[in-house]
Amino acid sequence: MWGYAHYKLGWVYFKLSDFATALAEFGKVVEFGSQYPTLPGTSALVREARKDLVQAYARAGRPEVAWNFLRRYSGDTGSDDRHTVAMLSLLAKTYQQSGQSREAMQLIEDVATSHGSQPACQALSRLLGELHRDSSVPGAALARTEDRVRAACSGRR
Repeated sequence: MWGYAHYKLGWVYFKLSDFATALAEFGKVVEFGSQYPTLPGTSALVREARKDLVQAYARAGRPEVAWNFLRRYSGDTGSDDRHTVAMLSLLAKTYQQSGQSREAMQLIEDVATSHGSQPACQALSRLLGELHRDSSVPGAALARTEDRVRAACSGRR
């Protein structure tokens, strides 16, 4: 029940617009799941906490440090970054859906230049494609981001 209680606390703080505290509560749930992975329902609870952690991060975190923050909670180890990439993709989509295209492009650019593994570069290409379909995204800024991603990811796709 401890993990579930902190998950619900995360949502209480989220609804109160205390996104930093919501992040901390969702983070506690993920850490709890790492310590007690065999408890019934833990994997489903952690999966939901990771998604909701991203939602809170979109409101309280900064795009340029998202990789390091989210990797801590992704469950990835070593050179495996697929869960981190999935969380970052969700973050970019959340930014876009909430009208924060500048943050989405900053996130995409940071991941490409600092953490551009092959899976990350493939996900970034998909995210850029989604941004192209959004008429509210400034074309010149998107073109600059696309050029930077292309340069950083060339040969990794």
